[in-house]
Amino acid sequence: MDSGQISLKKAQETIGKEIFWQLPNDYRTMIEVRNNGVPLIEQAPRANITQAVVALAEALTQDFPQRDASLALLARVHQFRGDITQAEALWKQAVTLNPKRSDLYESIGQAAQRKDQPDEAIAWWQKGL
Repeated sequence: MDSGQISLKKAQETIGKEIFWQLPNDYRTMIEVRNNGVPLIEQAPRANITQAVVALAEALTQDFPQRDASLALLARVHQFRGDITQAEALWKQAVTLNPKRSDLYESIGQAAQRKDQPDEAIAWWQKGL
């Protein structure tokens, strides 16, 4: 075990709860992401930490399917992977759960714009106002 790290068992004992998820320590990748100002999934899509974050987003969506935040998070993952259709579908699900989230309307509008549907994009952006 590296200096300064604690075991999973010790962490669980300390906080008194089960650990839901672990992210690998990838200091180098995270420093690059921070310094470049680029999302992790774009900067290092194949890094272990990126894969762990994606898996976490998928697990949260499965465990909390009726939470707008988990759907929006998974939508971002699909967006960065280039799957705008799936991202848009997830944002639409999220906005039905929480119609007060203007960021979801903006994201749906951007997806429509990317699909060369300017009228639909404008309609979604107006709904978000």
